[in-house]
Amino acid sequence: MRIHFVYRGGYGGVFARDPLEYRVNVPDLPPQEQAEIQALLADSGLVSMSPSPAGAKSVTYSFSLTDRGSTKTHSFDELEVPPAVRPLFAYFQELAIQQRKNV
Repeated sequence: MRIHFVYRGGYGGVFARDPLEYRVNVPDLPPQEQAEIQALLADSGLVSMSPSPAGAKSVTYSFSLTDRGSTKTHSFDELEVPPAVRPLFAYFQELAIQQRKNV
């Protein structure tokens, strides 16, 4: 399973030119992180939602999940993110920030 998370926009378009991104091949992670991601995915219900197209909003989240050769991509305006999905996006946003600080 591979995940690609992107956060674009933000206050003053901070992430418009250089979006926050996080890519991960989940099986490469330690078991505890794999379990945390699996739990967040299950709790979010995102996997069972129909794919949603990207919008032309000021702040957007894009989340792609590739598993067993199939990819589902969801894009949400900041205000459209379902409440159950917010913890998942917050988790990946924090990982993207940490990753950017370490580069």
